[in-house]
Amino acid sequence: MAQVNLPSKPAAPTDDAMADWQAARAAALASLKAVATRIGSAKHASAGKAIVEISAVMKNISAAPSSVRQVTELQHYLGSDDVVHDVCDLADDIRTPLLRVLERLRAQVAA
Repeated sequence: MAQVNLPSKPAAPTDDAMADWQAARAAALASLKAVATRIGSAKHASAGKAIVEISAVMKNISAAPSSVRQVTELQHYLGSDDVVHDVCDLADDIRTPLLRVLERLRAQVAA
């Protein structure tokens, strides 16, 4: 019996949103660390509180959200938390790039 070679399905474009999330997260964490360092060296009276807030935001930015629920919680946290808003005022806007990647990640983990 002759072997029939059926055309294979075209490969789906690889949209590795998780890798993009980890890169965006790493950039956000580096930015936040730099701001915390600058604040710490300023020795301002409110520096300690600001550093605690920055640390809290860093801890809450999950390394690998792998479910729709985890992604949704991160989106909500980044989009509506007052501390995140305050930290973004002190540092670069970390929210916008993270939320953009989370939207793609949400679609990927839901598939």
